[in-house]
Amino acid sequence: MKIISTLKEKKKYFIVSLIILLFVIILIFAYASSSLTLTATPNSQGNYIHLQWNVPDSTQPYTYMLYMKKPGDSGFQTIPAKSQVKVLNVYPPSAYTISFSGNWTRASGYGYNSQYGYESTNHTNKSTSSTSLTVNMPSSGTISFWYMVSSETNYDFIHFYIDGQEKLENSGNLGWQQVSFSVSAGQHTFTWSYTKDISVSSYNDTAYIDNVSITGIGTFTFESSDSLQIGGQIPNITFTNWQGQTYTLPKSASLKMWMEQPNSDDPKGYGKGLISVDAVSITDFNNNPNAYLKNTDGSWKYDVVYFGAWDNNNGFDLSASAENMVETFIQNGRGILLGHDTIAHAVSLPYNATPFEQNFQKLAQYLNIQEVPSQYNGMAPPQLPNTYQTWGSTKVTISKKGLLTNYPWQIGDVGTILSVPYTHTGFEIANGDIWLRFADIEPFIAYDINGSPYYPNIGWTDSIINAWQQNPALNMNWYLTTWNNTAMIQTGHSNGDATPDEQKILANTLFYLAQVTDQTSWDDHMGQDVTSPDKPKITNIQKNGNNINITLSDNDEGTTYSYYVEATGMNNGTKIDSNTVTTTITSGIKGYSVVIDNNPNTVPDNTIDTTSSNFSTTYSGSNFYVHVKAIDNAGNVSDVYTYCYSKPFITAIPVPSQNAIQLNWGINDTSQTYLYMVYKKDVNDSEFQTIPVKDHLKVLNVYPYIPILQDWMNNYGQGKISVDSVSIDTFNSNPSIIWNYDVAVFGFADSNNSKDINIQAKNELTNYIESGRGVLFGHDTIRVFALPNFTSLDTFINMQSFDSSSGIPWVNGYMNDGVAGNNWSGHSLVRITKKGLLTNYPWQIGDVGTDLVVPYTHDVYQVANGDIWMKFVDQNDPNMTNNANFYLTTWNNTAMIQTGHSIYPGVPPSQYATEDEQKLIANTIFYLGQVTTDTSWLDHSAQDLTPPDTVSGITASQKDNQINISWNVPKDNGNTYEYYVQATGNSDNLKRLSDTVSATITTGIKGYSYVIDQNPNTEPDNTIDTTLNNITVSINKEGTYYIHIKAIDNAGNASQTATYQFFVQSPITISTNMQTTYAAGQAIKVNITTTGPVYRVTAQMWYSSNEYSSTGITDLVGGNGSWHTRQSSSEGYDTVVIIPKNTPDGTYNIIITAYAKYPDGTTDTKSITIPITVKGSIYDYYHSEINN
Repeated sequence: MKIISTLKEKKKYFIVSLIILLFVIILIFAYASSSLTLTATPNSQGNYIHLQWNVPDSTQPYTYMLYMKKPGDSGFQTIPAKSQVKVLNVYPPSAYTISFSGNWTRASGYGYNSQYGYESTNHTNKSTSSTSLTVNMPSSGTISFWYMVSSETNYDFIHFYIDGQEKLENSGNLGWQQVSFSVSAGQHTFTWSYTKDISVSSYNDTAYIDNVSITGIGTFTFESSDSLQIGGQIPNITFTNWQGQTYTLPKSASLKMWMEQPNSDDPKGYGKGLISVDAVSITDFNNNPNAYLKNTDGSWKYDVVYFGAWDNNNGFDLSASAENMVETFIQNGRGILLGHDTIAHAVSLPYNATPFEQNFQKLAQYLNIQEVPSQYNGMAPPQLPNTYQTWGSTKVTISKKGLLTNYPWQIGDVGTILSVPYTHTGFEIANGDIWLRFADIEPFIAYDINGSPYYPNIGWTDSIINAWQQNPALNMNWYLTTWNNTAMIQTGHSNGDATPDEQKILANTLFYLAQVTDQTSWDDHMGQDVTSPDKPKITNIQKNGNNINITLSDNDEGTTYSYYVEATGMNNGTKIDSNTVTTTITSGIKGYSVVIDNNPNTVPDNTIDTTSSNFSTTYSGSNFYVHVKAIDNAGNVSDVYTYCYSKPFITAIPVPSQNAIQLNWGINDTSQTYLYMVYKKDVNDSEFQTIPVKDHLKVLNVYPYIPILQDWMNNYGQGKISVDSVSIDTFNSNPSIIWNYDVAVFGFADSNNSKDINIQAKNELTNYIESGRGVLFGHDTIRVFALPNFTSLDTFINMQSFDSSSGIPWVNGYMNDGVAGNNWSGHSLVRITKKGLLTNYPWQIGDVGTDLVVPYTHDVYQVANGDIWMKFVDQNDPNMTNNANFYLTTWNNTAMIQTGHSIYPGVPPSQYATEDEQKLIANTIFYLGQVTTDTSWLDHSAQDLTPPDTVSGITASQKDNQINISWNVPKDNGNTYEYYVQATGNSDNLKRLSDTVSATITTGIKGYSYVIDQNPNTEPDNTIDTTLNNITVSINKEGTYYIHIKAIDNAGNASQTATYQFFVQSPITISTNMQTTYAAGQAIKVNITTTGPVYRVTAQMWYSSNEYSSTGITDLVGGNGSWHTRQSSSEGYDTVVIIPKNTPDGTYNIIITAYAKYPDGTTDTKSITIPITVKGSIYDYYHSEINN
C-alpha cells in the first residue's frame, strides 16, 4: 500500500513537472518570438515626428518608454509620450516647532561665537539638571553640537544620550568643542544633562551647548529662543477649476490652481485641459508613499510628481521610504519635477555646510546635477571662484529650443526673455539640458533686501560683481534643467507666487516629463526641426534705378533624431528594446527677414518680409548692404548674411567706322576679382543673350573618334584659337579639366562614335554651361534615340528633341529622301539665314542667302528654337521656314553644328570638312567665348543690320539732252542694342547685374545703286554708282524713262528699290536755210528750223536800231519748229528787217536764239550765230525787198 502510494506520488510529481516544463517552454518560445519594431515618419507641416510600434507579443500587456538621441547628445534620453498628463503635487505644509524640554535655560554671554548659548541650571551638590529634544528625522544623518563644561574634574559631568544610550561624558574646565553622532531615520530623543557629586564646586559649575544641528531638521542657535521652527506659515487659497469644482488648499499646493483655473490665456487654465493635478502634503506622502503613487494592482497612478513650489520646500525633506519610492518611480520612466531649493547646497553659509534636505539631494544623480566641490563649503560668496557662483533674477531667457519651449505653450525662441518672481540657483552644477537661464543676472546674496552688502568685512565690490556678470559659468546659471524624465525648476522662492510666463513654463515641463504610455503610437512634438536654416546667400541681384531684384538660396537644414522604444511587460517586468531608427525633420523655408541700408552691421529682426526667394524691393542708393535671415516654418532663424552691393557699370559707344559698339564695364570693388559676362539684345528681341567678349580662346576638344579640331584651327583659327584634345573616355574619368578652357567642343564623328558622356561628366558640363562658358556640340551628340546624357542638355541650346511620343507631328521633321518616317533634313549645301558676328568674324563667310559647301550631313529628330544661322538647302523645306531644318543653331553660350557626319573609319581626313566648314567652326568657337576678366570689348556682334529707308523725293529736270535727277538723302536706320553686364565674384560666387544701357549703331549712307532704263521693274545690283544724292545723265532719245535706285549704307545694307518715271523731250536744235549776202538797205529774210519744246525764236542784228527796231532784236514768227521774219499780210503788218543804208561792206553776225520750256517747268535757251556779208547798198522807201 505504501509502495503504491509512493508510485502515485511520483506519477503526480512527474505530471506536474511536465506541465511546468511545457509552460516554461511556451514562455521561452513566446519571448523568443517577441519582436518590437519602430518606425519614424516626419510630419514637416506639423513639425513633429510620428512614431509607430507594435505590441511585442500577446502574452501580457506592455507599457512603453521612448528614447531619443538628438544632435550633440552622447546618449539616448527618454522623451514625453502622453497627450493627457496626471500629476501629483506633493506640497509642504505650514511650519511646526520643535522645542527643548527640561530645566536648562538660555544664557547670555555663553554662546559659541554668538551671544547666547544653552546652560545647565543645577549648582547644588548631589543634583542633576537636563534638557531633551524629540525629533522625527526624515532620513539618516547626524546630530552635531558645540559644548563647553566648567566643573570639578572627574566629579561633575556633562552627559549626552540618544534614546537613553549615553554617547558623551566629560568634565573639567574645558573650552568649546564640537562633537557629531550618526543617527538613523525615524523618531529619536536627544538628552543633555549635568550631574554634580556630593561635594565641592569648581569654576562655573555649569555645562553649555550651542549650534545644535540635526540633519533634515535644522540648527538651534538659542539666539532668540530654545525652539526651532521648521518652515513658515502657509496661507490657504480657494479657487474654482474649469470643470466648476471649488478647492481650498495651502498656497504651497498652487499647482492645481495654475493648471486648472480658467484665465485670460486659456479657459481651461495653463494646463489647457491636458493636465490634471492631485495634491497631497509631504508629511502624508512620507508616511505612506506607496498608497499615493500606486494603484491596488501595482500600477502607477501618476505620470509626473511635482515637489516644491515653496522656498526651501518650507524645510521639509522626503522620508527615507518616500525617497526610495520616488527613485523607483523615476526608474520606471515616470516624471519628477523638483522645485526651488529641494536640491540645494548652502556652501556659502558658514554655520551649515550640509544640504538642506538630504533625501531630496539623493535625486541629484537622476537630474545630472552635481554639487559644488566640498572644499568650498563654508566659503563666503566673494571668495568663491566664478565657476561656482550662484545667480538670481526676475528675468529668464530661453537658451534651448524644443518641445519644452513650444508645447502646449509657445513661450518663445532662443533669446526670448520671460518674467518670473525673483528666484535664484542653489550652488548646484547642472550638466543636463538647460532650457532657461537667468537674464540680467547678479550674484546671489551680493546685497540684502535693504541694498546693503552681505559680508562687509570680506567686501563685495562692484568690480567683483561686474567681473562675474561678464563671464558667468553657464552650468551654474540655470532656471530650468532636465535630464531624461526628471527636471528641476527654480519656481518656489517666491512662496507660491508665479507669473503667467512661469505657469506656462511649468505646464510645458509637466507635459515634457510624461514619458510612459500603454499606446503604440505617438506624435513626438519633441522631435522638432530646431536647426537653423543655412545662412542664405544672394545668388543673383540686379538693380535698375531704384528697383532691386534679389534671388536667394533657400536651403533649410533639418534636425536628425534617433529613436528606439523600450517595452516593459506589466506581468513580469520583461524589457524588450526595438530597433533604432533615424530620421530628419525639415520644416522648410517660410520666408526671409531683409534689411537694405548703408550699415554693414545691421541685424534684421525675425519678422518675415518676403516668402519668396526671388523678390523685388527698392533702394535709392547705388551702393548698399543687404542683410538677410532665413526663417523656416518651425521659426528657426539662420545667422545673418550680409552682402555688400557694388553695382557693376557698363557703357556702350557706337563705332560706325567699324560697324561695332565699344563696350567698357567694371565694378568699384577691390575686395575680390570678378568674371564678367555681357548680355545683349536687339530692342526688337524679347530676350537677352550672352555675347562673345574674348579675342583669344582656349578650347578643349573632347573627341569620340580622332582629334581633328586642332588641325582645323591651326589652319583657320587666325591665331585666335588654341586647342587641346582629349578622348571622351578620358574626359568622363576627369570632367573637371573642362574648367581650364573657355570653350568645350564635343563630337565631330558620325553618331558621335556611339559614345555618351557619363552622369558625372553631364553634371560637370551643366555647371560649366551655367557658369557662362561656351559649348559646341557636333553632329549626333544630341539625338533622342542614342545618347541620353548628351541629349538631356538640349534645354541649354533651346532645342527640343522629339520622338513619336513627344506630341510633335512627324510632318514637322524633314527627310533627305522624301520618304515619310526618315524625319530629317540633309544636304551638302547650307544657306546662311541669319546675319551677324557669327557669319563675319573673324571670317567673312557671306551674307544672308549665301550658300556654303559642306560634306553631306543632316539633322535628325530635333527642333531648334534658338537662333538658326544656317539651314540645309532641302527640297522638303524650300522656303526654309521650319525649325526642324537646321545646320547651325545657337542659344546663349551653346551651339550645335552638324559637322561630323562624314567622319568615320575609311574616310580620308581631307574629306572630313570643307574650307567653308572649318571657317564656320572657327567663327562659332569665337562666338562662344563669353566669359572674361577683361573690362572692355569692341562688340562686332552689334552690327548695323537694318537697311536705310527707301529713297524718296526723286525729281528729274532736263536741259537740252542733260537730265538732272536728284532725291532726298534717306535715313539710315541702324540697330539699337541693349546691354547689361553680369559680374561674378571669385570669392563669393555671387552674380551682380548692372543697369541696362542702349546704343544705336548707324553706319551712315555710303552711296546709291541705280539703273535708268525704260523698264519699270528693274532691280539695281547693290553696286554703289554714286555717293551723291543727284546725278546728271545725257539722254538724246525722246521717250518715257525710269530711274531705279537703292540706298546702300556703310554696312552694306541696301534699301528697298525706289522707282521714278520721267519723260525726256528731244533736245533743242537750230538749223537755218537763208540768204547770207545782202546789200546795205536790203531787207533780211530769216528762216529757222528748230526741234525740242521751243516756244520762241529771236534774231538779234548786229546793229542796235533801224527804222523798225530800236533794240536790234526781233521775234520770228511761226511755230512747230519753223520760224521766219514776217513776209505776208496774214502774219500782220508787213515789217521788214532792213540793213541800214550806211552799213559799210563787211561781215556781220545775226544771233538766233531759241527758247524752250520742258514739261517739268524748267526752261532752256540755245543760240546760233549766222554770219552775214554786206556788199554795196540799195534804197527803196516803199518796199522792204527790192528785186533787181
